[in-house]
Amino acid sequence: MLRRFAVFLTALLAVLAGPVPASAAAPAPWTLAPCATAAPPDGIARDSAVGWFVITGGPLECAPTVDGGGVSLVVYRPDTDLGQSAAYQARLFQTINARRGFGIAAMTAVPGEYGVCLLAGEHERITCVRVIVAENRVSATITPLDINDPLVAKEATITPFAGQVSPPQRPGQPNPTCGTCF
Repeated sequence: MLRRFAVFLTALLAVLAGPVPASAAAPAPWTLAPCATAAPPDGIARDSAVGWFVITGGPLECAPTVDGGGVSLVVYRPDTDLGQSAAYQARLFQTINARRGFGIAAMTAVPGEYGVCLLAGEHERITCVRVIVAENRVSATITPLDINDPLVAKEATITPFAGQVSPPQRPGQPNPTCGTCF
């Protein structure tokens, strides 16, 4: 009787659990969209849950399009020769001719100047801003920046999108998600 119940319970759990979705098994396919346009990002705010400054904006995909196409936000520091983009700083377009609004964690609250650009195509900067994080670590400002400004006219390392839109949890951080990242 106990064996029959164990077999029934195992079968029931297998049916209820169902197959593992492909998105859980492997990272989402992703590539920089061949064509995208965007106005400069339109806002910046500190997300207190993760302690990062989140930049908001809305690029638009244009033809030609590819499946899994998107943009990547790249952060450039004046003291480095290479911009950096983490996997969580990429966003995929859902449909053509639809603006893809986003909130992307760009940088931790470390005072200083940063160049931030959206990239598409063959690592092409489509729009950029200068970010100044204040000494108080609570506020920051953004101003439009030419895509060829020396602050951002550098190569970039882009980590492919892996399905997450929030930065990884830091040790001692109470909340692992960025409530303003989307």
